[in-house]
Amino acid sequence: MQYILASLAVSLVMMFSTTFATELKRPEVTGCFTEWPPYTSTRQGEPYGISVDLIKAAADRAGIAVSLYPLPWKRCLILVETGELDFAMDSLPREGFIQGQTPSALYTQAFWVRNNDPLNRFTGFDALSGKRLGLFKGYLYPDDILQAGFALIEWIDSELTAAKMIAANRLDLTFADVAVMQTVLADSDIQLKMLTPVYQTQRLYPAFLPANQVIMDQMDKALAELYEDGTVDTIYQTHVQQTFQTFNQLDETFKLVDTQP
Repeated sequence: MQYILASLAVSLVMMFSTTFATELKRPEVTGCFTEWPPYTSTRQGEPYGISVDLIKAAADRAGIAVSLYPLPWKRCLILVETGELDFAMDSLPREGFIQGQTPSALYTQAFWVRNNDPLNRFTGFDALSGKRLGLFKGYLYPDDILQAGFALIEWIDSELTAAKMIAANRLDLTFADVAVMQTVLADSDIQLKMLTPVYQTQRLYPAFLPANQVIMDQMDKALAELYEDGTVDTIYQTHVQQTFQTFNQLDETFKLVDTQP
């Protein structure tokens, strides 16, 4: 009898363990990102930032296990294209990739000048004509900026470099994402101001290959729920002490632009 009871107990334990493991097993996906704080970065070797928290929260809600890796942007895209990784974070819509309806970030772009510049508002390019503009290597810009009649367009490596050059009067202005530049300025003693309204706002998405349509749909549904229940605002406040809605309302006309890079 004792042998029978012991065998039954072992069987029950094995059955429970198998069931429990099956319930815990989740689809696993891998993504990559480039260093772009406050959206994506690493802190103490771990992925960190607004978009990182948003993607992790969406994956958890969708019942998906996700691993994220920091990579140079071109390398990130190549590894997704070859199927070694499943998605690239915070991408504009691009040929050969698919994305859902819900953005993981807003790329809110504005002109930034010295605090003592007489300009406060962006009213058109005529007021900026003849100024020295800093733009960033590896970024794509619309022709109306590139052909606006700036005295100089200098291609530089980062928002911090741009801020330092403007403060030193080596440049007059730069064109940068609002949250990114606010983060740079908060971490330095440089004081710049943004010309309002912002020039344009673009949606950024997790970019998947078409073969990952099912996973993309699950992630997109979960992202939409995070917007609806206010989780996105909480994540933004954690990183930049402002809500998502604050950035959403920066563009007075709020024309969202999806640009094919």
